[in-house]
Amino acid sequence: MTNFYIFPSDVDGDRVLFRGDEARHLCVVCRKTIGDVVSAVDGQGNELAVILERVGPEEAAGRVIRLRRRTREPVVRVVLAQAITKSARMDLVIQKGTELGVHRFIPVITEHTVVSPDEPSSAKRQKRWQKIAISAMKQCLRSRLPRVDAPMNFKQVLQEAVKADLTLMASIVKDAKSLDRVFEACKAPRKILLLVGPEGGFTSQEISQAIQEKISLVSLGPRRLRAETAAILLVGLVLFKLGELG
Repeated sequence: MTNFYIFPSDVDGDRVLFRGDEARHLCVVCRKTIGDVVSAVDGQGNELAVILERVGPEEAAGRVIRLRRRTREPVVRVVLAQAITKSARMDLVIQKGTELGVHRFIPVITEHTVVSPDEPSSAKRQKRWQKIAISAMKQCLRSRLPRVDAPMNFKQVLQEAVKADLTLMASIVKDAKSLDRVFEACKAPRKILLLVGPEGGFTSQEISQAIQEKISLVSLGPRRLRAETAAILLVGLVLFKLGELG
C-alpha cells in the first residue's frame, strides 16, 4: 500500500489533513475517493490508517481508524554531515541515506565546496532536500522523517561532533583506519556522526582540525570514490557493522 505523509501539525485527535503535494498525489495520481482507506505516516514514528472523508487536489481530509508505532528505525542514530556537492549528487545522497536509515542530514560548506552557499538558494535547496527525504521515507516504508538541517560550516560541524559518541571522517590519507579497527575500539555507540567531503575532498587543514577533535579517519578502500558513492557506502557499512541491516 502506498504511504502518504501527514505533517504532525495537521493531525488533530482522530482528524487529519493532507495538503499540497500529498493531496495532489491522493487525488490526481492515485485517484483516491471518499471512503477509501489509505496508509499515512507522520514522520514521528506513527503509522495511521485513514478513511477519506474529503478529497481534492489541494486538500484532503479523513479520520484515523487505526494508529500504531512502527519500529523499522535503527537503534543507533546516524547523522550524515555531507559536504555540499553538485545538485543531482546531493539529491542522491539524501534519497539513499534516507532509505538506509540516516536520522539527520547536515549539509556542510567546506573549503572545496563549489556550490554557492548564499542564503536564498540555500533555503531553497534545503526545502527541496527535505521533500526528497519525505519521498524516500514513504518509498522505503519508514515512519520517521530524517531532518535536513540548514547548511553549516566546517567549524560548526566539529562542534556537532562533540555531541556524538563516535565521529568518523571518510578519508584517503594513508593513516586512515579500517572500520573494523574503529569498531573494535568503540563501545556500543548510540549516536554516530559521519563526515564525507565534497568532490575535491577535505583540505589538509580540515583533516588536521578533525584529528585535533579526536575524529577517526576511516578508509573506504583503495579506490577513489565519488562523494555521493562514499557517503552511501559509509552509511551502509556503519549500519551493517552495528547489525542494523538485518
